[in-house]
Amino acid sequence: MIVLCINHLDLERQESEFQSNRSVKCSEPQADVIELEGMIANGCDSKSISHILNHSFIESLEKLNSAKKELAARCQAILAVKQQLDDVPSQSELIQYVLFS
Repeated sequence: MIVLCINHLDLERQESEFQSNRSVKCSEPQADVIELEGMIANGCDSKSISHILNHSFIESLEKLNSAKKELAARCQAILAVKQQLDDVPSQSELIQYVLFS
């Protein structure tokens, strides 16, 4: 049971790290927007901007799908540990078992 609790805490810590890393990664698109605004202000042609936007969109979509898969895997692992913890009888359940056996 102690091992399950440790695993559960470790998975929750990993989830917390994931959430903090997510906020850091969210600042990357903002930097891209600032760069594109600068290009527009400097008179860059629309084809170049369109190409950059398309590439950025595809890259962002790939990152999003990867993050979704990673989050789903972590959520599954956390759920599995929680289910294992739920299967461990509580102290009162053990006492009842001992008394009525």
